Amino acid sequence: MMNNSVQKKVTDYICELSGIEHVEATDELFSSGRMNSLRALSLIQWIESTFNIVVDGSDISPANLCSIEAVSQFIDRKKAA
Repeated sequence: MMNNSVQKKVTDYICELSGIEHVEATDELFSSGRMNSLRALSLIQWIESTFNIVVDGSDISPANLCSIEAVSQFIDRKKAA
């Protein structure tokens, strides 16, 4: 079950990072232009510092970063590990 608190934090950060007011949890971040490689690096650093988890190179994949929902699920998995 996804943590709504995590999803809210991720949504707020993505909006701030992308300079937008709203994004749906299932919106595709890269193809919509809301996310690019530099923003993805900022997002990863933010995830590590905000949630006190380590993001390994093998964790950096489109499957984990393609949407707010995917990012939130990834964070929940890493926190549970």
